[in-house]
Amino acid sequence: MNTKIFMYFFVSLFLCHVVYGDKCSIPLKDIKFQNFSLFNLIKSHDDTEGRLSTWIHFFFNRIHDPYYAGNYMKHFNINTINVEDQPCFIRAFNIYMIHTHANKILSVTENEENSFHKDKYSSIKDYLKDFFWVAETKSVHKYLDDLLLNIHEIDNAKLDLSLIKDLVTKASVNTPAKFIDDPMKALENIKLVEEVNDKRIDASKHASRDYKLLAILSLKNHYYNADLTHPIPSVRDEIDSMIRLWFRKRSKLFPLYKNPLILEDNTRCSKTNLKCYPTPDDLVQAFFSAIKEKMLKIYIRFLDNFSIAIQNKSYKIDGLKGMKFLKSLFQRKTFPNFVKLNSDYISSELIFLRESFFDALDSTLNCYTNKYMNLPGDIYLDTKMVGA
Repeated sequence: MNTKIFMYFFVSLFLCHVVYGDKCSIPLKDIKFQNFSLFNLIKSHDDTEGRLSTWIHFFFNRIHDPYYAGNYMKHFNINTINVEDQPCFIRAFNIYMIHTHANKILSVTENEENSFHKDKYSSIKDYLKDFFWVAETKSVHKYLDDLLLNIHEIDNAKLDLSLIKDLVTKASVNTPAKFIDDPMKALENIKLVEEVNDKRIDASKHASRDYKLLAILSLKNHYYNADLTHPIPSVRDEIDSMIRLWFRKRSKLFPLYKNPLILEDNTRCSKTNLKCYPTPDDLVQAFFSAIKEKMLKIYIRFLDNFSIAIQNKSYKIDGLKGMKFLKSLFQRKTFPNFVKLNSDYISSELIFLRESFFDALDSTLNCYTNKYMNLPGDIYLDTKMVGA
């Protein structure tokens, strides 16, 4: 019996390593990396499952201000994400902090103010062990120098994304867009030095590769991209603005909630002047949030009508207007017809929502491809500015 227990124990340990595969649980100081570029750190972690790259993209895509990241983590419940994702989430947070605080770490080290990071982030110190190690270990500060760029180097790093366009097939009615080749291999083949014996690599070339990497991750990782903090008001305005569709008229019984205190998140395309949203993920998240609210309101109305029907001992529904009122005149007041009348609200609403979604998605994709395709890459390069 004891032998079987030990065998199960060792097999389970082995399977855990096989399933997760990455090295996010290993301290950063024990991982062999060549530099602090995002590409090299992801490769050094054997990120075959894409967990680390997903969360790196999440931080650069969602958090513009590095000091806000600390406040975000202070209130964040790590147990809201999958257990197997948690080590890579924490490692990605540390990598984000290393990149965004590189200039600060170097400047305080020169002034011998080594405790700045521990004082500022003491409340989340358990999440920042790798960041603290980098800040306190001068031997790795040479890698931080390569994370800082001047304005000319940043402009060089923002060269065109034609590499990515060549890797992706266009979507059709029958097939989605997909990568022709492994994008990571394409990034690995980017020439970083002019000569084989050249020991010094232009820092902007690392940044350029990371910029392309984040653009690729923007195409690959959609699940965690959306901002879940609040609904986007303009999506809700656009949904409720459609009143008529062919011979159908939308019911006014289920307006979407709009908080006037929420700032408008949408912008306009610089070229087409269309309403748009920063990414397709923002649109999808906000749109399905609106669908959920619509369906809940219809369901609540059904329950209210049902309570009244039981109280009055009749399935007659008061307050009907238009075609629904005319239909009710020629229908028996039975439970099946009562249910059908309420289900008609759902089917009508879904038809309107479908048309609204097509319109909103079309303008969003136009804006996204013209202006916002690599928002995380732009945020990444903004952190590279010397003196930032």
